[in-house]
Amino acid sequence: METLIWIASLVIVVFIHEFGHYAAARLWRVRVKEVQVFFFPIIKYTPDVTPSTPLNSWRRTRWVLGLLPFGGVTLFDPYQYGALQPFKRLVISLAGIAFNIATWIVIMLLDVTVGVSPFIYYVGMVSGYLALLNVIPVYPLDGGAALLELYEMITGRQPSAQFRQVLAGIGTVLIILFFWIIPLLG
Repeated sequence: METLIWIASLVIVVFIHEFGHYAAARLWRVRVKEVQVFFFPIIKYTPDVTPSTPLNSWRRTRWVLGLLPFGGVTLFDPYQYGALQPFKRLVISLAGIAFNIATWIVIMLLDVTVGVSPFIYYVGMVSGYLALLNVIPVYPLDGGAALLELYEMITGRQPSAQFRQVLAGIGTVLIILFFWIIPLLG
């Protein structure tokens, strides 16, 4: 039962996180191609569209739920996203963290004032932990993406795609090592 509670809360919290990225991207009319919660897709939903549906419509976003509870991803139109000013990309990078912090604050305030169910309290705590995790400046986590945007804001140069790929590979290995392998061994 505890595993189901953990997974249910994680689905909610990761969705809130990815929705933060989605909302910030839509603020600047960046097309969001896909919002995925967890990996190895098992459920996919794409709203019905017609040829007259605008390319930037929310209806062109595919929503995906995966099997492996290992985070999520929001995929943007690379040309629209890349054309944004670094500050706007920084805001999009940090929006997931901001949504998780806001969720944590609201739930903790509700708990102090009127009380919440143990499950809702757990969702709040997991949301706070996810925010802390994503602040870590390791790419592809949001903290790492924000660091790359800050680099561009300071230097006026974007890191190359190859450099980002290398950082993403190293970061993914570190995340798997520290959050999956070592805890299983320990």
